[in-house]
Amino acid sequence: MEVSQLSGRIIGDTAGRSKEPDPAAVKDRGKTPDFSRVYSKDLLPAPGGEELTREFLQELVDILLGYISKSSQRSSKVLHC
Repeated sequence: MEVSQLSGRIIGDTAGRSKEPDPAAVKDRGKTPDFSRVYSKDLLPAPGGEELTREFLQELVDILLGYISKSSQRSSKVLHC
């Protein structure tokens, strides 16, 4: 399959999608969204997925930083030579 055929097929597949995010995944103001109901089609590059993607990535970064902070021991060496 040629690239032009493939890109036309991809555009055709995404054009039929709803422009609105899944209502189950939409954030209520002041609450963390229920990411168990978020699907890849709700995140970028989906139309209207910018806010949900940002919230998802922020929550992921917060979890990772929390883990790093909790498991970090300032007295241990980073490089063991």
